[in-house]
Amino acid sequence: MVNDQIPDFEDVWEDILEIARRKASIKTLGMQVENEIISVKSDKIMVVSERTGKERPVKKEDVKNDWEILTSNGSLQIGEEKSWHGSIVAAFLAELPFVGYTLRPRTLYLKCYEHF
Repeated sequence: MVNDQIPDFEDVWEDILEIARRKASIKTLGMQVENEIISVKSDKIMVVSERTGKERPVKKEDVKNDWEILTSNGSLQIGEEKSWHGSIVAAFLAELPFVGYTLRPRTLYLKCYEHF
Protein backbone atom coordinates (compact mmCIF):
# COMPACT_ATOMS: atom_id res chain seq x y z
CA MET A 1 0.00 0.00 0.00
CA VAL A 2 1.34 3.41 -0.95
CA ASN A 3 -0.12 6.87 -0.44
CA ASP A 4 -2.44 6.66 -3.45
CA GLN A 5 -3.91 3.48 -1.95
CA ILE A 6 -4.73 5.06 1.43
CA PRO A 7 -8.52 5.22 1.65
CA ASP A 8 -10.33 8.52 1.55
CA PHE A 9 -11.65 9.62 4.94
CA GLU A 10 -15.31 9.43 3.85
CA ASP A 11 -14.79 5.73 3.02
CA VAL A 12 -13.02 5.21 6.35
CA TRP A 13 -15.88 6.87 8.23
CA GLU A 14 -18.42 4.64 6.46
CA ASP A 15 -16.33 1.60 7.45
CA ILE A 16 -16.26 2.78 11.07
CA LEU A 17 -20.02 3.34 11.09
CA GLU A 18 -20.50 -0.20 9.76
CA ILE A 19 -18.21 -1.59 12.46
CA ALA A 20 -20.21 0.33 15.10
CA ARG A 21 -23.49 -1.04 13.75
CA ARG A 22 -22.18 -4.63 13.94
CA LYS A 23 -20.65 -4.47 17.41
CA ALA A 24 -22.39 -4.10 20.77
CA SER A 25 -19.29 -2.55 22.33
CA ILE A 26 -15.67 -1.64 21.72
CA LYS A 27 -12.70 -1.83 24.10
CA THR A 28 -9.94 0.72 24.40
CA LEU A 29 -6.60 -0.68 23.26
CA GLY A 30 -4.50 -0.17 26.37
CA MET A 31 -6.74 -0.49 29.40
CA GLN A 32 -9.34 -2.69 27.65
CA VAL A 33 -12.17 -0.52 29.00
CA GLU A 34 -15.46 -1.66 27.51
CA ASN A 35 -17.54 1.04 25.82
CA GLU A 36 -21.11 0.10 24.96
CA ILE A 37 -22.20 1.46 21.57
CA ILE A 38 -25.61 2.99 22.19
CA SER A 39 -26.29 4.82 18.90
CA VAL A 40 -24.83 5.25 15.45
CA LYS A 41 -25.63 8.35 13.42
CA SER A 42 -24.10 9.78 10.27
CA ASP A 43 -22.03 12.34 12.22
CA LYS A 44 -21.27 10.52 15.49
CA ILE A 45 -21.28 7.31 17.46
CA MET A 46 -22.43 7.45 21.07
CA VAL A 47 -20.73 5.17 23.59
CA VAL A 48 -21.01 4.62 27.33
CA SER A 49 -17.88 3.74 29.29
CA GLU A 50 -18.23 0.80 31.66
CA ARG A 51 -15.61 2.42 33.87
CA THR A 52 -17.21 5.85 34.28
CA GLY A 53 -20.80 5.30 33.14
CA LYS A 54 -20.56 8.51 31.09
CA GLU A 55 -21.95 8.88 27.58
CA ARG A 56 -19.38 10.11 25.10
CA PRO A 57 -19.72 11.07 21.46
CA VAL A 58 -17.21 9.79 18.95
CA LYS A 59 -17.62 12.62 16.47
CA LYS A 60 -16.84 12.32 12.79
CA GLU A 61 -14.69 15.46 12.95
CA ASP A 62 -12.56 14.01 15.79
CA VAL A 63 -12.00 10.80 13.86
CA LYS A 64 -11.14 12.85 10.77
CA ASN A 65 -8.59 14.88 12.73
CA ASP A 66 -6.86 11.71 13.95
CA TRP A 67 -7.09 10.09 10.50
CA GLU A 68 -5.39 13.12 8.93
CA ILE A 69 -2.52 12.91 11.44
CA LEU A 70 -2.23 9.16 10.89
CA THR A 71 -2.18 9.43 7.10
CA SER A 72 0.22 12.37 6.99
CA ASN A 73 2.71 10.85 9.47
CA GLY A 74 2.11 7.14 8.92
CA SER A 75 1.55 6.77 12.66
CA LEU A 76 -0.22 8.43 15.57
CA GLN A 77 0.80 8.17 19.19
CA ILE A 78 -2.41 7.84 21.19
CA GLY A 79 -2.66 10.79 23.54
CA GLU A 80 -0.85 13.28 21.31
CA GLU A 81 -4.04 14.11 19.43
CA LYS A 82 -6.28 16.90 20.63
CA SER A 83 -9.43 14.81 21.04
CA TRP A 84 -10.19 14.27 24.74
CA HIS A 85 -11.45 10.75 24.08
CA GLY A 86 -8.59 9.69 21.83
CA SER A 87 -8.54 6.16 23.23
CA ILE A 88 -12.02 5.45 21.89
CA VAL A 89 -11.24 7.03 18.52
CA ALA A 90 -8.07 4.91 18.38
CA ALA A 91 -10.05 1.75 19.19
CA PHE A 92 -12.35 2.35 16.22
CA LEU A 93 -9.45 3.16 13.87
CA ALA A 94 -7.63 0.00 15.00
CA GLU A 95 -10.63 -2.07 13.84
CA LEU A 96 -9.82 -1.15 10.23
CA PRO A 97 -7.87 -3.84 8.34
CA PHE A 98 -5.20 -1.40 7.15
CA VAL A 99 -4.47 0.09 10.61
CA GLY A 100 -2.28 -1.66 13.16
CA TYR A 101 -1.29 -0.71 16.67
CA THR A 102 1.31 -1.21 19.36
CA LEU A 103 0.74 -0.86 23.09
CA ARG A 104 4.20 0.30 24.14
CA PRO A 105 4.14 3.05 23.12
CA ARG A 106 0.40 3.22 22.39
CA THR A 107 0.60 3.97 18.70
CA LEU A 108 -1.57 3.47 15.64
CA TYR A 109 0.15 2.96 12.31
CA LEU A 110 -0.83 2.45 8.72
CA LYS A 111 0.15 -1.08 7.76
CA CYS A 112 1.56 0.20 4.47
CA TYR A 113 4.35 1.84 6.54
CA GLU A 114 5.14 -1.07 8.87
CA HIS A 115 7.98 -2.40 6.75
CA PHE A 116 9.76 0.91 6.15
